[in-house]
Parts: sequence; structure tokens; C-alpha cells
Amino acid sequence: MRARFLGNDVFLGGEVIEDLAMIVKHNYWRDAAWHHAVKRNDFAAEQHLGLV
Repeated sequence: MRARFLGNDVFLGGEVIEDLAMIVKHNYWRDAAWHHAVKRNDFAAEQHLGLV
């Protein structure tokens, strides 16, 4: 599902994606983001936020 927003960040709803190539592309982007993500507690510790 792809989320749709207006320019002012108003949520318009979701759109079901049925194109398999598009699904694979979105899964790649998701996996790449998770690969580079920082865990919340690690981020908090690095920023000295005291949330750990």
C-alpha cells in the first residue's frame, strides 16, 4: 500500500499497489532503509537524550 498526502501533509488515504515490479522496488527501498537505520536507544545514547 502506498500512502497519499496533499502538499500540506494532509493524509488522503492509501492506494493498493498490484504491480509486482513496483512492489519489489518498494521492498528494496524498505530493506535499504532498515539496513542503515539506527536503533532508538542507540540514537538516544549518542544524542545524550536520556531516553534509554
